[in-house]
Amino acid sequence: MITLDVAAASAAFEAKVITDLRDETAKAMASANGDIDVHLGGADTANDVAMRDMGARQHASAGPSRAMNNEKRSWDDRNEGSYSSRKKRSY
Repeated sequence: MITLDVAAASAAFEAKVITDLRDETAKAMASANGDIDVHLGGADTANDVAMRDMGARQHASAGPSRAMNNEKRSWDDRNEGSYSSRKKRSY
């Protein structure tokens, strides 16, 4: 008579399937990363230089933007009106 330990066989099979899937996934990821490096490797440095040049031009402005000024003003300042109208008050 042949006895088959189904639980042990199932666990061993499951472990093998998981190991195989991990190996295949690791190979696919390495291959995809290699492809990306090959395609972007040379262009990446040129792109970095272009972005730095563009950033330097954009940030060399005459002054801070209105959005920056509005963010710096407090909630009270935005609702009080101009400085000259607030200055006239006596407390």
